[in-house]
Amino acid sequence: MEHWEAIESISDTDDSERMTTGTLDVDVHANTAVSKAIVRRFYEEVWLAQKPEFIEKFVSEELTQHASDIQNGLAGLRRAINQEIGFQPEILHRIVAQGDFVVVQLEGLRDGVPFVSYDVLRTKEGKIAEMWRVQQQIPNQMPHKNGMI
Repeated sequence: MEHWEAIESISDTDDSERMTTGTLDVDVHANTAVSKAIVRRFYEEVWLAQKPEFIEKFVSEELTQHASDIQNGLAGLRRAINQEIGFQPEILHRIVAQGDFVVVQLEGLRDGVPFVSYDVLRTKEGKIAEMWRVQQQIPNQMPHKNGMI
């Protein structure tokens, strides 16, 4: 019925491999509703509200980061939330989850330019343990009236 996507080039840096590595299997025994709730609360209470002081409630100290614009660990994510770097989400459009994996579709700005972001997160022991991201600039004109979101 519908299809969404974003395309992002893989950088040529030595760090580019981390964008496509990580946990591969969904833990189907993990509680999907709990995983989804953790991620929703993180985006609503921390990232969208720009309150990095609450990050430890939702994110593991051992966070493995795969997003190309965020450094590994809590410190890198905290800098991103503080608007020091990269994408700043403004609207959370939808959350889809299965087991310990959660996909979040966001709209926001990157250097003042409208972008769409698809964040994929893995939860473990009640916290976000791993994060991937694909982003694309929202075109001024699209070949249809459906929008990117």
